[in-house]
Amino acid sequence: MREAFGPMRFEPAQLGGQSRCSLLVTALPTEQRGICPPFPVATDDTPPVHLPCQVDREARKARSKAVLNWEPAPGEVQPTSCFRVEIRFVVDTLGVPEPGTVSLTSTNNGGFGAAFVALAPDLRFTPARLNGRPVRRS
Repeated sequence: MREAFGPMRFEPAQLGGQSRCSLLVTALPTEQRGICPPFPVATDDTPPVHLPCQVDREARKARSKAVLNWEPAPGEVQPTSCFRVEIRFVVDTLGVPEPGTVSLTSTNNGGFGAAFVALAPDLRFTPARLNGRPVRRS
């Protein structure tokens, strides 16, 4: 979902009226390292989930009312503090993160990570497309 989060903008954390570092990072997906696996095969009635290299148009962030609801614990923010989080989820054919697919991959602060996991269902996207049709995308 790196491409989807790319255009998103967040207000930096504040401490004593001053902005503090805030950072969102994701791992470089396998397909962006030059390897694109074959198309997924549906195993039941559930449509397959595609990777970015397997679609004609990537999922893109759309307007949403998602609000990050997180306050650091007292003493948790230092002048050099930087919080990071990586979450993953499947965007369905309507552009909504699928319930049950949101997972916290990595974070350096449990509360910050949990806040992003809680935020994910409120995000909205234009779905990825393959051959002109919307497809599920991880």
